[in-house]
Amino acid sequence: MVEPLDLQADPAVEIGARHALDDGFRSYLESSAQWGAVLSREDPVPAGALVYTVTPRVSQRHSVSRTYVLDVLLVMTMGLVPFGLSWGEVEVEVSIAIRRADESPIADPLRSDIQAPHSTVVYGAFRADEIEAAFRKAYGRAFADTSRALVAAIEVELANTPPSIPMVIGEALLAATSSTSSIAVTSSAAVPRALAVFTPPPAVRVYLEPNEFDVLTRPLAHQDDDDALLARYVGALGGVEMAAFRGGAQVESRTFTVNGPDEVVGSGRAETTGYRFSFFRPPDRTGFFFPPSIGLLWQDITITGFRDAIPLARTGDIPAVPSDPKTGVGVDLGAPLSYDLRLRSGYLGQGIGLNLVAGTDDVQLFFTLQGHVNLVEIRYVGVTVGVNEVEGTQAVGFRSAGFELQGGLVFPGAHLALRGLLQSESFFEFDFPQPVEFQAGTRFNPDKEVFERQRAFVRGASLWTYNAQVSISYLF
Repeated sequence: MVEPLDLQADPAVEIGARHALDDGFRSYLESSAQWGAVLSREDPVPAGALVYTVTPRVSQRHSVSRTYVLDVLLVMTMGLVPFGLSWGEVEVEVSIAIRRADESPIADPLRSDIQAPHSTVVYGAFRADEIEAAFRKAYGRAFADTSRALVAAIEVELANTPPSIPMVIGEALLAATSSTSSIAVTSSAAVPRALAVFTPPPAVRVYLEPNEFDVLTRPLAHQDDDDALLARYVGALGGVEMAAFRGGAQVESRTFTVNGPDEVVGSGRAETTGYRFSFFRPPDRTGFFFPPSIGLLWQDITITGFRDAIPLARTGDIPAVPSDPKTGVGVDLGAPLSYDLRLRSGYLGQGIGLNLVAGTDDVQLFFTLQGHVNLVEIRYVGVTVGVNEVEGTQAVGFRSAGFELQGGLVFPGAHLALRGLLQSESFFEFDFPQPVEFQAGTRFNPDKEVFERQRAFVRGASLWTYNAQVSISYLF
């Protein structure tokens, strides 16, 4: 006899859903026990039947993760941008206790713990159909596993029961009647036999992998996985990546003057291209992650500006011959305006990232968006202007940040991966140890009737770095 199913779930689960689970469980039992009958508590028990009571208990849970940024965008655009990614897992635990007529258990409770993924890409914040589909899949597997184990337990029990007794398995589950062909009405003393022992299968949590192209919430299992220490160590490295990259840095300085606002006095750019080999492991599951940000910046760059043409006197006047007052050496007032920077930074920070991985055993598509803020930096700055040089070291906080965007394809069977990567970091205002005197823009002096270049001072420089690469990897 099968007692009503005890569902440990959210009270919001409708009564109709609970009855549907009851009916589904009974259907699995009926299909598994072809030799018996499934009875509920209200059904009459045949006279002389041996009754077993089956008490099923079910617990269900589910998790949902969202980007929230896409959800806000979806609401702000009134659904015109339909992307609202959500993902997670459902879990169903089924426990079945089997008791004899004297209330003694015939074995330890049978248990099944099934997990299944769910994901939604379009309007994910407003849809629950994929969650319901995952629950149906998990319940189907849990009921099928426990039904088979229950039938095996009953069959062992019947093998240990004197065959002269007609039997029914039942208060809510299974009943075997005297008409069953496997029951012989003979004396139990006629054939001595050894008792069989039923051992319940171990309660192992089972994860149901998607059987089609879908968002992956955990890594797919592979038949060729090796548990050896060396294999796991090498596998953790991912694979060997060969990349072609192009990167650069741009730096900019602003100046302040006594008589005018701040202005940009110069900027510099450095670029680099090349190839490199490294280890790379592609992401294998969808979800947020929180990596630390640890790194070292080492950048030498020249900031260059150009003086504008400056009329030194009114037309008709004798032109001046400029020279350095200390040395008497002539000075070209139209020469480029430049200085050299040496910027170093060792930093420690915290990042947040989101992986989106979808695919099958044959091919997987991945995207990653990651950002970080550097909490603490130790900075060194060296500035050379002509023969003058200043340098210094200081500790700063929350003065730099960066982001990274990558996407690619993984072909597990071929052990290959393709990837594109964009990275950028901004270092806000490398303060100079002391203001560096500079020559700013020109102003007309009406008293002298000449254009004069103002004295100005530069306090620091800001730096922006970037890198782009494409790569191919051989995965271990």
